[in-house]
Amino acid sequence: MPFTVAVPTSPTLPVPESPDNDVLKFTCRDYDGNTVDHSLTIILPGSKAFLYIDEKSTTFEYQTDTKKLSDKAHAKGYVLYDYGVKSGVFVMHSIPNYGVKNIGTLPKNADTNSQHIMCVSIDEDALHVIGEYIFIIEPALWRPKIPEFVQNHFLKKIKNDEFEDKKESAKPLQFKSFTRTGFTLFVKNTPTQVWDQLIEAYPENFFYVINWKCNINTKKLQQVVRTKAEFENYVEEWDAGLDHAKLAITRGEPPEAIVCVSDLNHAESQAKRAGGMLCVEQQDWLKGFRHHFKYTTKDEKEAEEKKQNRTKPKRNLQ
Repeated sequence: MPFTVAVPTSPTLPVPESPDNDVLKFTCRDYDGNTVDHSLTIILPGSKAFLYIDEKSTTFEYQTDTKKLSDKAHAKGYVLYDYGVKSGVFVMHSIPNYGVKNIGTLPKNADTNSQHIMCVSIDEDALHVIGEYIFIIEPALWRPKIPEFVQNHFLKKIKNDEFEDKKESAKPLQFKSFTRTGFTLFVKNTPTQVWDQLIEAYPENFFYVINWKCNINTKKLQQVVRTKAEFENYVEEWDAGLDHAKLAITRGEPPEAIVCVSDLNHAESQAKRAGGMLCVEQQDWLKGFRHHFKYTTKDEKEAEEKKQNRTKPKRNLQ
């Protein structure tokens, strides 16, 4: 699915020193238009509503929204960078066709299922790391626009469509956001599970896995089969069949509070596809998930069903 890459050839206005004029920076924005370093949006299924959180927030905010390439990577997102102001954005999301024709408008299919959008404000060093990620997974590229003066190895290769058949089973890439928050990109282009890299990186952690009908369930990666979201006047429950978001969220009380979004579902069928997973340690985000979302795992559902079967009265056959 489409991954958009664009780097303007004409530098825009320079960033002024006054913080009051930060509107000229090329960064992620909140829904009031203010600059933010990184953010996460969860679209709620079957409605025009979504929950939003960024690095300045201590919990999610409730918002109301008014506005075949199987040989390529299963990745959706876009990268925009402006060399004039030396800043840009990297977005990973789960919405088919979003970012191809109009980045500013969500397609009509966006509110049918639960979806995710993670935005990270980046500098040039981060751009080069993200370029390596794109080079490894070789997604279907729409509107690639990389100027001639760019010298980075991976961006030049992408510009010239010179992807290499180099196998990467586990490639963790590190970069920092514009305000120096650390992010990890787990990347692979072989028939393996990108989710396994998550467990290797955080061996003490247990995770909820929220995605579309995933068919792998392990002790470390607990498959969520039902989600309940609550916020003020919004209360809704849905099964995994309505989850098109691809999330990993720390479960329990481990050392790290990790939140991840993924290109790939945790499913056997997706092992053959290239893709990545973007993770950040964010305690407030984890608190927000725990406050507004209640998850039922596959193990919990099966245990409850067994309990109900044991307590059912037996029929008298006489």
